[in-house]
Amino acid sequence: MLTFVFSPKWFYGVDVISSLIALVITFLIAGFSYKIFKFCKDKKYKYLTLSFLTLSASFFFKLLTNITVYYDVSKMSKFAGLVLKYSTLESSDLFVSIGFIGSRFLFLAGLMGLFYLLYQHRDRKLLIIMTWLILLATWFSLRNYFFYHATAILFLALLFWYYYNTCKDARRKKRKSLRYLMFTFWFLGLSQLSFIFVFMNLHMYAIAESLQLVGFLLLLINVVALFKKTRK
Repeated sequence: MLTFVFSPKWFYGVDVISSLIALVITFLIAGFSYKIFKFCKDKKYKYLTLSFLTLSASFFFKLLTNITVYYDVSKMSKFAGLVLKYSTLESSDLFVSIGFIGSRFLFLAGLMGLFYLLYQHRDRKLLIIMTWLILLATWFSLRNYFFYHATAILFLALLFWYYYNTCKDARRKKRKSLRYLMFTFWFLGLSQLSFIFVFMNLHMYAIAESLQLVGFLLLLINVVALFKKTRK
């Protein structure tokens, strides 16, 4: 059985748009990173491409899942006349199950890739441990979404901490772009934290999606600025 948490009725469809924007942004960054890799052959840009492609794939799965689930909810709400907070779907619904599990696993895997890249860890044992961690978080999130969001917060906190320390030691010219990246992970971390408290108030879902969108827009601003510099 899979348990889904829905947004307030007035927010229906907005989170689909948010996921679509996040998908486009992460895909564009993956493409930009790949172009740099083809130019300089630096492997770190190869890993950066793979990380953002993984994040892009996670939002693709989330997008398909949300569209399918909202379609079912719209049919049920016609006769129920209620705002649905939870909907439990049979695990035999293969399409929704794959989308649900895939989106969560790939999102954590993308964050793990960024952590692995930025902290420059090359120990395969650590990679195995982190992979096992996100597999467990994804599995347990089938019953309780806390494990998934808590694991995402852990990775995002470490990424924020990396850019926080880098920003302090950087020159003034580089601080602006580093701050965009730092606050990207700040807002993404806050969004995951907000998702945890959806059970207290359904409007927290809308807040979480909005914070996530702000985070990815900051990331896009930073990439556009970087792209302009490379074109000069």
